[in-house]
Amino acid sequence: MKPPPAIKERDVSPADNKASSASDVAKRVEAPPPPPQHLASMHLVDQARAALAQRKPDDAIPLLEQAIEVDVYNGAAFLELARAWRMKGNNQKALGFARKAEILFQDNSPRLKEVFLFEAELFKDMGDRASQEQARSKASRL
Repeated sequence: MKPPPAIKERDVSPADNKASSASDVAKRVEAPPPPPQHLASMHLVDQARAALAQRKPDDAIPLLEQAIEVDVYNGAAFLELARAWRMKGNNQKALGFARKAEILFQDNSPRLKEVFLFEAELFKDMGDRASQEQARSKASRL
């Protein structure tokens, strides 16, 4: 008995290749650009990050609040707002904003891990060792 012939790519007609072409195209389609409000919000977050880098949380907080008003789903704005409040020494407020970032980053493992590690630092500052270890454990699972 003779083995079946080997089919090479050039042996497939364009009509036969339509199904795979459509799936290949679907794989190559880029994600749509972010909405304008997200871009505007991220611009404000970038400005706030610059203020935080200069240890100026009072300058960063209004920018971050505005970023959240522009795009309430901007997890980066909530995380930076948490950092600003930590810098001001208000760990409870920082934790509240970090938890909002945690919700928004559920589908983004690297950012979610960043939030958990930040929360672990907050719990350490607050002397809550059990919660600190729990946050670290969540981060290590990502």
